[in-house]
Amino acid sequence: MRTLFYILSVLVIILIGCSRKVDKSYFLRSNKQVITVTPSPKSDNLHQIVDSIKRQVLVPLETSHKSLISRISKIEFYNNHFYILDKASYSLMVFDKNGAFKFKISARGKGPKDFLVPSDFCIHPNDKSIVILDGELDKILFFDINNGTFQKSLNKIPPKFGAMSFLDEEIMIFQSFSRKNTCFYDVVKNNKIIGNFLPCPDGIPSIHIGTQFGFYNTKDGYLTKSIFNDTIYKVTTDSVYPKYYIDFGKNKFNTPSTRNFKEYIKTETQTVLSFNYYETDKFLEIDYIIDKKAYKAFYYPNTGDLIQGRQKTSDIKAVLLFGSISSFENCLISKISAHGVTELLKSVGFENFENSVSEEEYIKIANIKKDDNPVLVLNYF
Repeated sequence: MRTLFYILSVLVIILIGCSRKVDKSYFLRSNKQVITVTPSPKSDNLHQIVDSIKRQVLVPLETSHKSLISRISKIEFYNNHFYILDKASYSLMVFDKNGAFKFKISARGKGPKDFLVPSDFCIHPNDKSIVILDGELDKILFFDINNGTFQKSLNKIPPKFGAMSFLDEEIMIFQSFSRKNTCFYDVVKNNKIIGNFLPCPDGIPSIHIGTQFGFYNTKDGYLTKSIFNDTIYKVTTDSVYPKYYIDFGKNKFNTPSTRNFKEYIKTETQTVLSFNYYETDKFLEIDYIIDKKAYKAFYYPNTGDLIQGRQKTSDIKAVLLFGSISSFENCLISKISAHGVTELLKSVGFENFENSVSEEEYIKIANIKKDDNPVLVLNYF
């Protein structure tokens, strides 16, 4: 009986292993940079982060019946335009640099020009198309970058992907999931998988339970990680390697016992999350939560310096900075809801708000209504 059980166990392992081959040559070990994050009153240097901001530009997004945003799922700034994915309304909206609405892509359906669930999007490297990824129908669709006109679609892509991007004009990378929720990455060229890898050398599952993930563009590749993973990986056309390791000291990531993210937050007492990370030309910015308290850290790779601090509602510039959602060059893009702006104006007073930002920026939001679209904040460093 024991022998039979052993044989069956081996067969199951073989079948699971054969169901997804992993190209280990694509995964390269490297001397990753260790970032030690140990928040304490002594290391709370929020004022240094705020003082390093050279300029904050407020961009209220135009509010109309065509441009109403339910929730910003992802945003890219390209060629002086904001490209915003709103998964809740199954649409992608485009605004100019001043927040004026330009057009909307919302072709929901199962037809050749439609998408059912927009899981992700990116700007194609040839500068001529917006690429929307449909995680339900397993296809990608191309739309004109200037007016949103449909161009073409590709149906034969890896199934159950959650994110995608282009490493160059021909090579795409997909983030997919196996039955056991283990995260895989497929590298695709001309609709054929040319390489794939696990996001860890030992094949340890990277846990996702309905949280943020995907690829974040940098000047020489892409960064990727999961919310419960302490390693940030760099992905290029020929390799993936661990670039940063975040050391939280005695605070450790807990393996989730539930796939319901809200339930996890309620039940866990020692919660460690690192949910946002953006790399500019100067620093790596990390947003993280320890024991339900929000922190922000700036790591400077060239010097090894680390500045970190806890969110404080009394500092207006800090409030405007803390909702980071994207980056480009030496700018972090953050957002604040229109309701958040009106409440902030009430709590700190119009005079204090006007003294914290320039008169030009204050005028932009002085008459904002709580049901208006969010306000983007461009934080230049």
